[in-house]
Amino acid sequence: MKNFAVLQLSSCAGCEVALLNAEDWIDTHRLTYMPLVTSAHELPEVDVLFVSGSVRNDEDLHHLRTAVRRAREVWAVGTCAISGGVAHL
Repeated sequence: MKNFAVLQLSSCAGCEVALLNAEDWIDTHRLTYMPLVTSAHELPEVDVLFVSGSVRNDEDLHHLRTAVRRAREVWAVGTCAISGGVAHL
């Protein structure tokens, strides 16, 4: 079973809700970090890091740079993570 984490940058949390609703996938992976639903304060080392939201400020950039060092794979999730989303139009 792979460990995964979700890093939410500046966004609406819609992608996080969609990930939680992906029951087939969630049942085969272990969620270790997602501030929306877990109380972990520090992102542990994980197999997969999902990044949602966009980098809108220095804090987002710092969190992203710190998190990617702790993951084997990094996946962008949603329009904001992939192209900046509505906020960057």
